[in-house]
Amino acid sequence: MQMAGFMSLNDPIPQEQWIPTQHTPYTQVAPGYLKLVTLTTLLVGVIPVGIALALMMVVFALALPWLLAAGLVLTVLLALWVYLSQLRAKRLGYMVREQDLVVRRGIFWQRHTCLTLSRLQHVTLSQGPLDRFYGLATLRGFTAGSPHAEITIPGLPSDQAEQLRQHLMAKAGTRHES
Repeated sequence: MQMAGFMSLNDPIPQEQWIPTQHTPYTQVAPGYLKLVTLTTLLVGVIPVGIALALMMVVFALALPWLLAAGLVLTVLLALWVYLSQLRAKRLGYMVREQDLVVRRGIFWQRHTCLTLSRLQHVTLSQGPLDRFYGLATLRGFTAGSPHAEITIPGLPSDQAEQLRQHLMAKAGTRHES
């Protein structure tokens, strides 16, 4: 017996009703988020690299060629890390559709996470000190039965994040009949 409004696994959605996520335009996060990611990546990366190089200079003071090679390798790895962090931030996007919220993230392995608005329980906004400096916020949507955020969108402009939160809460818990 099937309940009204619910579909069993034996009754898949007809293909003509599919809503593809791969070819739909996503809203990108704020440009300030790219700056924030770059800054935090550099801070987290440069400080340990600097400390490592300083320690190597003390320990291997006589082995200057080895130290220069190690410094070059660490610098290249840091530059690659910064580049990949920026690329990951650029690829982050979201879209709000009639029945769900979809977040796309990832560089090599793209992940499209859909949160059905009818299951949405509550939405939170958070801002750290650097987020406030850049005027950004992180939106988190939670569903029934899970204490963990089901969907997270960092790097939203604060006013846009509040508008999105209000919109999602207005749609939360409403049943969408087909």
